Amino acid sequence: MIHLSRLNQRDVAINCDLIEWVEANPDTTVRLVSGETIIVLEPPDEVIRRIEDYRKRILASAGIEALLTSGARPAVALLHKLLAQQDCESRGSGVGRDTEDDPR
Repeated sequence: MIHLSRLNQRDVAINCDLIEWVEANPDTTVRLVSGETIIVLEPPDEVIRRIEDYRKRILASAGIEALLTSGARPAVALLHKLLAQQDCESRGSGVGRDTEDDPR
């Protein structure tokens, strides 16, 4: 949910997943998928910034566990590969090199 201000200065919390579009007409109008429109004080750029900030917070709080349990299997495979590569580099070994037999 994002918080915006109606024209009468009252706070309104809107589920940003239900926003269909936002426009300045000249007041900022937010249209929901239900067909309801809400006129707010914030300009469209600010509404979009708040939606982006909200989604960033959601993704950050979900962390890697959400990706690993999602249906995004190609992304998970790539993530595992990158993490393994990063782990090898942090240990000072190359990817695919057998470190037990290597005296380095």
